[in-house]
Amino acid sequence: MKEATTKQEAIISLLDVQSKQPVLLPDNTVLTEDGLNLLKFQIVRDLYIKVKTAYYNSIDNSKRF
Repeated sequence: MKEATTKQEAIISLLDVQSKQPVLLPDNTVLTEDGLNLLKFQIVRDLYIKVKTAYYNSIDNSKRF
């Protein structure tokens, strides 16, 4: 997962996750760049943090086995 410090970087990272590991997104979530751009930065940031946490938890869990 790509690191992000701006709204645009978070959007790019979320779209990348959607294409490569959609299981990390909340159920039935379909992201578009236009849709994410319409959201406030705080909402995009919170989604990014949630997905990033799930991503790193999935890496930690896969190393245990």
